[in-house]
Amino acid sequence: MGKYDLKESSKPCVRIYRPDEVASEWKSGVVGWLIRYRGIGTSGFLTLSTMGVPFWWPEVWGRDAQINVIWCVSLTFLLVFASVTLGLIYLRGRIFRSLETKAILHKLAECVRDDSRAVLREKNLSADQAIRQHVANFADLIRDLFRQLARNSTVEVAVRVAYPITSNQFQYRTVARTSGLNSKRSETSVPLDPREGVAATLLQRRGKCVVFIDDLEEAIRQGFFRKTPNEEEYRSEISTLMIAGLNAHRPNSERNEMIGILYIVSRDNRPFSVYLMDSIAFSADMLALSVSLLVEQLSKGGRE
Repeated sequence: MGKYDLKESSKPCVRIYRPDEVASEWKSGVVGWLIRYRGIGTSGFLTLSTMGVPFWWPEVWGRDAQINVIWCVSLTFLLVFASVTLGLIYLRGRIFRSLETKAILHKLAECVRDDSRAVLREKNLSADQAIRQHVANFADLIRDLFRQLARNSTVEVAVRVAYPITSNQFQYRTVARTSGLNSKRSETSVPLDPREGVAATLLQRRGKCVVFIDDLEEAIRQGFFRKTPNEEEYRSEISTLMIAGLNAHRPNSERNEMIGILYIVSRDNRPFSVYLMDSIAFSADMLALSVSLLVEQLSKGGRE
């Protein structure tokens, strides 16, 4: 597994995964063990070995205990009916969630295609305002997507984008937050230095990984996550996070660079599942592509 801890801790709080590591994650946990060949074989052996009169049959019942056929048939029908009903209820919810997810994915594609053009048509927006508005619209869709995928209504999204300071130095500044995060965060937000915290971790891996923080307070205590005034003032808003780099080409550059950072956050204490890694990587790539194309248009003066 791709676990990482800055310091020894009895409660691991940070997991870092590369795309090639997730392929084997289906084997983890109780369910993962049961659906492996050894789990299937063990389950079959236990089933066969306990057929007939099992070893746990109470002696007080005797070997010739009478069974009420009517009750047995009724109980069997009741169990089958309950199983089918619960299965249909689960299937109904699964279908609705799948349709909602597909609809949001379609909206993401439309946002890449249409929203940047709509932003460029607004003459009264500066380049910075255009980027912020476009990213904010994209962030709302990503929030809706992960609320469906994670089945968690407390999911929110924040995005940082790289801003140049000098010709060879830059900072990551927050350009968008979804509505569930306090709007006053912008007043105390501070830039993120690429040499520290999560940004450094992502850049060391060229942005090709996803960071899962299962306990923000513990990650701050260990020094992995930089504590800012927002973490102090609004500590109840965020408990767990998923973080991915936005990788794209800068204008007039052939090199792939990390132009920003995507944060999927929740106040829920339940850690995000590693099975969401492909979804956040996809969302980050879509957002990075869209921002890169918009910046390229703005740099060319491509307003309509």
